[in-house]
Amino acid sequence: MTKHLQSVDHIYDALLNEIKEHKTKGENVMAVFDLDSTLIEVGPRMTQILRDFAKEKKHLGKYPKECRILEKYNHHPEDWGIEHCIERIGLASSSFDFFKDLTRYWRGRFFSNDYLQFDEPLPGANEFLQELHKNGVHISYLTARESKAMLEGTVQSLKKHGFPLEEKNENLFLKEKMEKPDPEFKRDILKDMVNNYGSVWFFENEPINLRVVRETLPQVRLVYIDSVHSGREAPPTELAVITHFQRQK
Repeated sequence: MTKHLQSVDHIYDALLNEIKEHKTKGENVMAVFDLDSTLIEVGPRMTQILRDFAKEKKHLGKYPKECRILEKYNHHPEDWGIEHCIERIGLASSSFDFFKDLTRYWRGRFFSNDYLQFDEPLPGANEFLQELHKNGVHISYLTARESKAMLEGTVQSLKKHGFPLEEKNENLFLKEKMEKPDPEFKRDILKDMVNNYGSVWFFENEPINLRVVRETLPQVRLVYIDSVHSGREAPPTELAVITHFQRQK
């Protein structure tokens, strides 16, 4: 368990200590990171999509009241998915047609390359990974984003923000088949890594993904990113918990 690691600095120091320990055995240490709501703040992406919906003439004509609200939309850190956003800003009682049109518009853009340019790193995330990489920790990204729809934008975003990325993106894992559940997809990738590294760490914001990995790969060291999640399961209580990646040292 990692509960004893109470801060970003503690986690950073533990990783560097493992580098020294495993180097004597000829082994490497891998740190694996989810993207959305773990390394990446998706609020700016969501904000831009909903504001763009409100600017389109066909939506202005059909949903004038809703568009007046959406054109000033600002994402809240606790919003997860379109339903939470709509409820918070008082549009939950709007028509079924509005919700259907907005959801279709949002889904077609949120899960695509087109709006990933608006994503921002969680505080300290890129610097944290750069320091780990510089000190010999291997870095990988493990996300449930669909490869076909989001690979190009994901690569551009990671490069833009200075995240360590291998020349041919070998350390970036996206889903090829969306029908496979996220927890099992991530578990299977991590299982391969466990067989090839002396130590594997996994940073993730979704409790259900962490639980599945913990139950099937107990040797993986887990860190819960307490940002926002789907609510399908309660947050873990026995893991290290951080809300950002800013070091104090």
